[in-house]
Amino acid sequence: MGRVAEELIPLNVTTYGQGFLRLQGWITFFILAFLTAGLLVLYELIIINVEDQDFRDMLLDYRITQPGIRHQHRQFANVLYCCHHDPTVLKHSCSPNASYAQLFGSGPPYCPPVIQFTCPSLTSASCNNVRSTVYPAAGLDTYGQPSRCSTAGKVLLRASAGPGYKLTAYWQGQVLPQQQLTLPNDLSTLNASLVAEFIEKIATQHSDPMFRVPRLPLDWALSIDSKRLLLQAKMQDATADKWGQFGWPPELWLWPPGGPCTNTGTPPRLWLEGTYKMQFKPMAKDKQSLQPTVSISMFNQAFSVPQYRLVEDTNGTGGQMVSVQALTSLKLTVGLLAQLDGCDAWQLHKPGISASYDLTLWHGTPGQLAADRQPVIAGQQELALSLHDVSEPQPLALPQYHGELYVYMALVLGGVWWLATLLLVILLAIIVVRESDCT
Repeated sequence: MGRVAEELIPLNVTTYGQGFLRLQGWITFFILAFLTAGLLVLYELIIINVEDQDFRDMLLDYRITQPGIRHQHRQFANVLYCCHHDPTVLKHSCSPNASYAQLFGSGPPYCPPVIQFTCPSLTSASCNNVRSTVYPAAGLDTYGQPSRCSTAGKVLLRASAGPGYKLTAYWQGQVLPQQQLTLPNDLSTLNASLVAEFIEKIATQHSDPMFRVPRLPLDWALSIDSKRLLLQAKMQDATADKWGQFGWPPELWLWPPGGPCTNTGTPPRLWLEGTYKMQFKPMAKDKQSLQPTVSISMFNQAFSVPQYRLVEDTNGTGGQMVSVQALTSLKLTVGLLAQLDGCDAWQLHKPGISASYDLTLWHGTPGQLAADRQPVIAGQQELALSLHDVSEPQPLALPQYHGELYVYMALVLGGVWWLATLLLVILLAIIVVRESDCT
């Protein structure tokens, strides 16, 4: 050993015992680092492992189930953009907008096959004769409403002005090769069974048995007090879900350890929104009288929602108080039951209907409410409505996660242990060298 090394590390000893006595501080430090790392591992595996395992299991479940949920939710989106289009009979038209492309990519909506019938003039009597044959073959009446539920919704009908009379089949935006039926110019000889066989063949070969077009497009199938309401498509940002793909989002590496993890996953979703200017009726002040309601109908289902809600509470002295609140919003949910026919495949999910009463009109005691001669009425208010898919993806709310604290501490203690071990090995080697020199 050189003189400098002996001055910095005084190991000028003659026995192993004296050397280990000099190194007992390092040995103690080494043992404490090892025990601390072991206790940290036990803490992770025994105490917080339950929460961490729940976190990892829920995150894995979320990621592996998202493709299936997203596929089912796409059926709801497709309904908005898969519709019959005949400008003479059906005034409603639809086409994918930017929301659909952001949510599901640039590909076309997965719609049933399209049967396009061509007439020289869509408003002529002869074209009406074509409709009287084509519509029933597709399960519709001449007004575009389902008439034969077993067939309705399997194909879409489109009308096009052009030379001659013919039927052309399309699927996924492309003409099906060799799938065209030319109709005779003399429509009195039109073979209805031949048209029905043509449409049935296209439906059997190309329609999805797990998808049916509803009797009315979803964005204008909702009626309030017998008035049709037009809804607009809204979308949750498709880039907001940082947990849907496998891998750890880079910006979350510095996530505070043990922090709350609510709504960490926000999957893309599509829903419909609209407003309705409703004229409220006066509220019935006594409990025996029926409260005024607003009637909601969609497809062949109808229900009523009270316009007002009476909420009971207590004041600071324990006295009974009541608040009169007016209806402000309605959330409706629909779902696809493809096993049903084309008339009833889309159903309102009544347990998913929720009403919000956020406008307080009056507050006081029950006696004051009964004695007040002024009517309690909301007047004209905007009612917000939203229509959701029963299978729409839900935000992910994960339990607290302590794993990053464990990782950080394990790295720190691992570095301390490695440094202490390296120095200890070097010092033990010096002791051996000095012992050999002394002998």
